[in-house]
Amino acid sequence: MKASAEYVSDDKAIPTLSKDLISQLSLTYPPRCKLPKELEEDHQRYAGKRELIDELIELLADQEDV
Repeated sequence: MKASAEYVSDDKAIPTLSKDLISQLSLTYPPRCKLPKELEEDHQRYAGKRELIDELIELLADQEDV
């Protein structure tokens, strides 16, 4: 399954700030359940991307708390 770039304008395809990049990744790969016709392998790949994004969100929150 390909990521959707509907939330990104051409001039901001890759945000310069980590916070903006993490936010954009979270919008592109929102948390979701396995789709009915989705292959298990594809869903596991998607879940791995989402897990990394969640870890980045936590790291950013920890960094901002310091």
